[in-house]
Amino acid sequence: MDSIKSSYDAMAADYTAWVEAKPSRRLHYLSKLLDSIPSDSSILELGCGAGIPVTLALAQHLKVKKIIANDISSAQIALAKERLQGYEHVNLVEGDMCTLSFPPSSLNGVVAFFSLFHLPRSEQPTQLLKIHSWLQAGGVLVINFGTENVEEHVNDFFGEQMAWSGWGVEGSKAMVTGAGFDVLEAEVLEEGGGEGEVDSGVRFLWVVARKA
Repeated sequence: MDSIKSSYDAMAADYTAWVEAKPSRRLHYLSKLLDSIPSDSSILELGCGAGIPVTLALAQHLKVKKIIANDISSAQIALAKERLQGYEHVNLVEGDMCTLSFPPSSLNGVVAFFSLFHLPRSEQPTQLLKIHSWLQAGGVLVINFGTENVEEHVNDFFGEQMAWSGWGVEGSKAMVTGAGFDVLEAEVLEEGGGEGEVDSGVRFLWVVARKA
């Protein structure tokens, strides 16, 4: 994960400006989580980046009492601290998501957008099992995956080398159910970047799941 950290550190400003300038499908899926959680909820976000758009939306939502927002990038966390000043119920945590630990059944929701697929493929099922254990019964996970069945794919992303891995569409859904979740929604959608955009033609599997 050191290479992921260094890449996101190097491109933090450019990546954040790009995210900020375009419509985000993340907010559509976040709304599905927010519609399902009770009041005074505790939410974990894995891969919060610079705190936009998801962390900020969580911080401003009346149902959310506590937010733990994690990212591996020091530069991204620094940007998030700037954007989230004054939101005392947001706890920004820098570091590898695999090192996180929470009491069982202590969270109402987990958000993992564009983050889990940076883990080595062999580590993704273990992380999902951890997430399942942290959620209360009925807790909701919203997450996306790559659509390729690949051990590791490295590409140029904002001038930096970025590694991804995944189990493909059916394999990823099976991984979620294998961790103990009921899959409520799963759909493959293509990103809307225009010609020349870094995400042009890229497809992701978007999943909404619930702890049984």
